[in-house]
Amino acid sequence: VHRDLAARNCVIDDALQVKITDNALSRDLFPMDYHCLGDNENRPVRWMALESLVNNEFSSASDVWSFG
Repeated sequence: VHRDLAARNCVIDDALQVKITDNALSRDLFPMDYHCLGDNENRPVRWMALESLVNNEFSSASDVWSFG
């Protein structure tokens, strides 16, 4: 489970394959997309599934929700 699956976290290599990157890179490049929820962790609140926001539960289904 990635916890921040989004197009901003994908890169394309020389063989034109999509690679999923670490979300720390996106936090530096897109700081306005991340918000602190009081636990000193910045999260992409706008794109998170409800169960991830409310219960801090992450799954492949919540990754699919985040990606759209």
